[in-house]
Amino acid sequence: MQLTFVSGWSGIPELYPTIAQQSNFVIPFWHHSTAQVGAAIAAGGDTLVGWSTGAHLILQQLNSARENFSNIILLAPFLAFSRCFHPRIIKLMQQRLSKEPQATITDFWHRCGINHPCPNIDAKHITTLDQGLEFLATSILAVNKVASGQITLVCCSEDQIVSRKEFDTVANSVENTATIAINSQHFVPEPQLLRMLKNVTGTALI
Repeated sequence: MQLTFVSGWSGIPELYPTIAQQSNFVIPFWHHSTAQVGAAIAAGGDTLVGWSTGAHLILQQLNSARENFSNIILLAPFLAFSRCFHPRIIKLMQQRLSKEPQATITDFWHRCGINHPCPNIDAKHITTLDQGLEFLATSILAVNKVASGQITLVCCSEDQIVSRKEFDTVANSVENTATIAINSQHFVPEPQLLRMLKNVTGTALI
């Protein structure tokens, strides 16, 4: 299976080591620009997975994604992050990020359900992560209904980042999708995610 995985804000490969090794693993605002995300979507493959910010960026380029992938799986998608986190809170994260980058990300990860040590963050990554927060504070998508049976939306039942109301907004905006709920926080542990990928696509990654 040719898998492209577009991760979330600060969604580093260490969180999904097996998937990172066996996919085109794209990390918006950490290693990759939004233009590079678009190029990865345009390059195509079998299955495209977007998690959180990655799902938002795929929704932004949904026509290209549909043309280039047989299966599209969106984990914890949103059309407007600002409806989940008030822009004021995002601004406070930006201010703290400049002074305490690792603590800022560690606290965010804990809210996602991630227990992983945060690596050292250099000035370049602080800048790009800040740009990502600015993007999340302002990006609002209006997705026209798309008739397609290739899209699966995944709702995380214990999600403290993307609200159920916002998930439902996505589900109501994209026509003819499959919607599944999984027992998970915002971060879906890799073994659980690998099982879900196999169930949805019919093909095991490993």
